[in-house]
Amino acid sequence: MAKGTVSERFRQAFDFLKKNGYGKSDVAIAALIGLTNRSYVSQMLTGKRPIAADHLITLCLIDPRLNFQWLVNGKGRMIVDDNEKHGPPPNTIDDEKTEKHPGMTTTMLIRLLYDSNQVNMELRQKIRELEAENERLKAPFEKKETSTGS
Repeated sequence: MAKGTVSERFRQAFDFLKKNGYGKSDVAIAALIGLTNRSYVSQMLTGKRPIAADHLITLCLIDPRLNFQWLVNGKGRMIVDDNEKHGPPPNTIDDEKTEKHPGMTTTMLIRLLYDSNQVNMELRQKIRELEAENERLKAPFEKKETSTGS
């Protein structure tokens, strides 16, 4: 992994969050940003997989001292104080028009991505709840089938 890559900064942000009590392991920090596949997380941390912008945004939401611009492109410091602007708000992003989405600024796309990520995280939670409920409801029928099938 080359020095100064997004993966390297992602790793440093994970270490910072662990050191500051957000989780004891990479798996715990990954869960905070909605990642549950250990292998996938490991590959992201070692530069073998790309890191989605929504994961970088979510890291900054976990601890607002993390500098979003630093995570994305290495500009500035990893940690900023309360007087400095950081994270994904509009006044910290180079608000240029995007090539793939003319008429939309980078800020608009980041906000859209953030909103989508929030909805995605809520839906994942709802899926987990429904899966647990499904298992609870299936259990009596599965017991009945095994007792009648024997």
